[in-house]
Amino acid sequence: MPEVLVVDDSVSVRKALEFSLSPHGLTVLGAPSAEDALSLLAGRPTVDLVIADIVMPGMGGFELCHELRTRPEHAGLPVLLMSGVVNDGMYRQAQEAGAAGLLKKPFTSGGLLPVVQRALRSPQATEGLTPPAPAAPSPAPAEAPKPAAPSRHATLLGQLAEAPGLVSAAAYGREGTVLAHVGEALPGEVGTYARFYLGTAQVLGERVGGQAIQTLQLEYGRRTLLLAQDGEVLYACLLREASSAGVVKYLLRQVVTH
Repeated sequence: MPEVLVVDDSVSVRKALEFSLSPHGLTVLGAPSAEDALSLLAGRPTVDLVIADIVMPGMGGFELCHELRTRPEHAGLPVLLMSGVVNDGMYRQAQEAGAAGLLKKPFTSGGLLPVVQRALRSPQATEGLTPPAPAAPSPAPAEAPKPAAPSRHATLLGQLAEAPGLVSAAAYGREGTVLAHVGEALPGEVGTYARFYLGTAQVLGERVGGQAIQTLQLEYGRRTLLLAQDGEVLYACLLREASSAGVVKYLLRQVVTH
């Protein structure tokens, strides 16, 4: 059974990867830092793949990958790097470090598993380290129509996609239908929460001078669920940890209070 070592200072990220990969016949180990990962690898030659966060206290993912390449016993060990923000510079650094791939968080199990399986089959492959090439421009019509302006909720979800600790976010209509979403798909029952919360906020608002409650923070399994109302639209944001709620609440309030 292949062994995968996940290196991330966030317990929730390590657990999320374990839950995503274990059902597919992979043994998932965890290390809270690059230094701990090196110690573990020194005594465990059976590890087949390392997945490491780029930004960690102390040694980061790039440095860990460089260090492994200098060690003869680990020079061929494939390393997948991951980050919440991915740009051209990171692709270049990942190539220089000898990484087998670069993953953008948050990711779904369906998007993660093929990359992991590819790295296990072809340790020297660097697929995924080249930024996508822009599509060839099509001939412009004589009078090209102006693109439609992004909706209010689509704009907010685009901002939320870069928030630290965000797993997924969605905008729901009055009937609980999904208007737009980013990240992982939210469980179906969140739509039920949306309908209930919108109705409750309206009733409570009538009892407190017409000002409906705007945000609500709930525990959802081992994660945190934030709900925010903006008229007939409800935003639901699933976070890995409650400590990430501050930034997300700030972004939500920019919409629901203006």
